[in-house]
Amino acid sequence: MKTPPRWLAPMFVSMGAALWGTETLWRVFLNKQFVSDVVVLYEHGYCCLVALPFLWLFREALQGIKARVWLFLLGSAVLGSAVGTFFFTESLRTVNLSVANVLLNIQPLFAAFFARVLLKEQFGPGFFRWAFVAITGGALLSLKTLSLEGLSLSGELWMVLISALCWSFGTVAGRVVNTGMSFWVASPLRLLFGLIAMIALVCINGHASVAFLKPDVFQHWQIHQDFLLLSVFAGVLPLFLYFRGLRDTPASLASFCEMAQILAALIVTWGYFGESLSLTQILGALILCLAVARINQIQSDPNTLLSQSVNPKD
Repeated sequence: MKTPPRWLAPMFVSMGAALWGTETLWRVFLNKQFVSDVVVLYEHGYCCLVALPFLWLFREALQGIKARVWLFLLGSAVLGSAVGTFFFTESLRTVNLSVANVLLNIQPLFAAFFARVLLKEQFGPGFFRWAFVAITGGALLSLKTLSLEGLSLSGELWMVLISALCWSFGTVAGRVVNTGMSFWVASPLRLLFGLIAMIALVCINGHASVAFLKPDVFQHWQIHQDFLLLSVFAGVLPLFLYFRGLRDTPASLASFCEMAQILAALIVTWGYFGESLSLTQILGALILCLAVARINQIQSDPNTLLSQSVNPKD
């Protein structure tokens, strides 16, 4: 059987991350209708409606899954899918969006740390040099100009950092999950466990009431439409692509591929919301693409891959 090219799996990860970047098309409107945790709760509910049929179709793949894989799946769902998304959504109410995006660029470093500690992944020669280049490109991509003017550090910055930690752990946990479980069942299970976690979080926050859940709002078709589009194009589809790619992509590389989300989000704001892209952002995009391609080459080197296998044990 012909071996697929080494760029294919990272490409799946990048495609999934890029689709996540389209969420502003629908989340901006939904955030005006509900509080943050309720938005994420309903989002997971709609995602489960779309994804759970795949769990039934591929239910035979649930046999023989080891306990460590289930544990990492639970961590991926609770931290990566539910808690991280909630804290980032909530942070946008007080944190400057550019500051939030700049801070999120350190997420790959957190993921590299978790990958080293939990998965014993090795880093090829030049990894950290190109990682710095990638983060620099991502920071430029998040700014319209090289000036720091307007980047207020006020607001709940700790929420952004918690999001970065949760999402980076989710990347590493997802790597373990997809080496011990089919992505056809891993994706819907992550969403299902994430939904359960969000139900608990909404209750803890005291938002499990008609005043916050606003069932009357669902009389309007646009609410259903936006949640469905958000769930399909920025939820279920990217998660399937992401998990498929993560199966054959080291977590330390996948975390940099995920920076495609920033690029996609900017394209959305340019193409749909009419905001122009500055020369700084275009330069940042080129630097980021070059750096991620180089990191892919480094981490896909046969000498580095010898130490990248993950063997989940009980």
